[in-house]
Amino acid sequence: MKIFRKTRQRFCISFLIIMVNSNLLWSQNNNRAFSYFHDIKALDVNTIHYPNSNYGFLAVSYSSEIPVIWSHYDPQGIVYEQGLFFIGKINEKIYLSEALWGTLYSPGQIVNDKPAMRGYPEDSVMYRVYKISKGDKASVNLDLKEWPKQFGAPTGKDSKVKLYGDQMLWSVYNGYDSNCVIPNFRGRINYPPFPVEVHQNTFAYKNGTGTSIEFLNDVVFLEYTIINKGSDPIDSAYVGLWTDIDFYGENNYPAIDTTLQLGYCWSDYSTNYGGLDSSKIPAVGYVQLFGPTIASTGNIATFKGESRNNYKNLNLTSFWGFHDDSYPDPSEWSPAYSRTTAWNIARGFDKTGENIIDPTTGNKTSFRYAGDPIANNGWLANVHQTGGGAGFYLFSGPFSLAPQDTQWVMYALIAAQGEDNLKSVVELRRRAGELKKLDYSQLVKITEIEVEDTTQNLSPSIFMLEQNYPNPFNGTTKFRYALSNKSKITIRLVNVLGETVATLLDTEMVPGAYFLTVNAASLPSGIYFYQLRAGDFVQTKKMVLLR
Repeated sequence: MKIFRKTRQRFCISFLIIMVNSNLLWSQNNNRAFSYFHDIKALDVNTIHYPNSNYGFLAVSYSSEIPVIWSHYDPQGIVYEQGLFFIGKINEKIYLSEALWGTLYSPGQIVNDKPAMRGYPEDSVMYRVYKISKGDKASVNLDLKEWPKQFGAPTGKDSKVKLYGDQMLWSVYNGYDSNCVIPNFRGRINYPPFPVEVHQNTFAYKNGTGTSIEFLNDVVFLEYTIINKGSDPIDSAYVGLWTDIDFYGENNYPAIDTTLQLGYCWSDYSTNYGGLDSSKIPAVGYVQLFGPTIASTGNIATFKGESRNNYKNLNLTSFWGFHDDSYPDPSEWSPAYSRTTAWNIARGFDKTGENIIDPTTGNKTSFRYAGDPIANNGWLANVHQTGGGAGFYLFSGPFSLAPQDTQWVMYALIAAQGEDNLKSVVELRRRAGELKKLDYSQLVKITEIEVEDTTQNLSPSIFMLEQNYPNPFNGTTKFRYALSNKSKITIRLVNVLGETVATLLDTEMVPGAYFLTVNAASLPSGIYFYQLRAGDFVQTKKMVLLR
């Protein structure tokens, strides 16, 4: 199965490869042309070597496959592939962005209603993965020197770079490129472009540093910020992960612990098998630390580390474990090769939209394989063989995203190893439980690094007003705008009645890219609009102030 998948993972932007070959893709710095178009960098600060890309996919490069490697399980990997799923409805039509043995994501932002690689391919070098570590200097690390604040990369006070943990990867990609396709058995699937932009922040700690948790050297944290860059609301939305965990290719059984919000894979090998000692067989999983937020009176949610009153974080709402697309029973195949099947499993149904029935109880469920392998009871995946493509999907929803609104979720990838295969599951659960007990400030240690701001020195070829960030916000927010020539500009903040509540800027400025911070402490909660006017150019964006 692995060999077969290698032949079918030519993904998104085949047209862009042609553009590269025809010298149409060129960066701002010719000696670095093309080198970051499909960019992969890896976290390597602790026991998990975790490669990430700038196109929403875990680890696939043009010429090789680079799985997640855990040094305690040398020489095998623990995760073969992983991708973000986001699905919802726009005007009653299902839209989907996914990374599934291929990707529908394209590097960069959505700018002026265009995916970056379609609208501004000359800046492709900037749409790369940015990697920074504690102790880095901007004079040595180009990613730190060129930290993409203009794209929404995390920044603190005075535009200082925010480093999460001891090492961090940051990238931005979007689902709006109509030339992205997903390969499958029957050909290549092309979905309608989905106007969502994703900011991915992946970070890790060194062994014994950062917090008091003794196993943090076996954890990678993943944060996803999702922005609706379209003009219509996204309704009935679900966000989730798909993963092909592969610590033992033919014997990885998917399972879910709903109490811990933990999807994982385990093995039933209790004796030596093929030279592999059961004491060296781990358990590997993803725990949802903070789900998407929805309004909920009287509750308090966590959103990007801040408390949000009268909101709550959603738990996992569905889990679909599967064996492999080569498995004899088609019901065990990976389901999300179409928007319809992805839509069904995201909502907690089977691939055809029917209820899932737990065969051990006869009851309806949204969580396949929620049995307990330790006690050997409940619904467990079929034993003896799964196939190399075994894995699972986990989803959380539903929620809505108004135009320009933002959602955020956070997961942790955990590896654990006990004295045998089942004790590895026990240890994995313990670790997931310890992480779930902690609040955001205990999980995430941030260092602010002062770096000379080089974004003001860019020479944009267009006028542009970008979306504020964060959005919604409480108190202060900021946005970027760009001027292609010297202009008299005005930036106003207006309410829903069209009344000007503040003039943020009224001056003449030279070409460049700029940031503007808005302090709305004196304004009531509600919807506001900010407008840039520069000569004949006029652009307006919406912001939401929440108290």
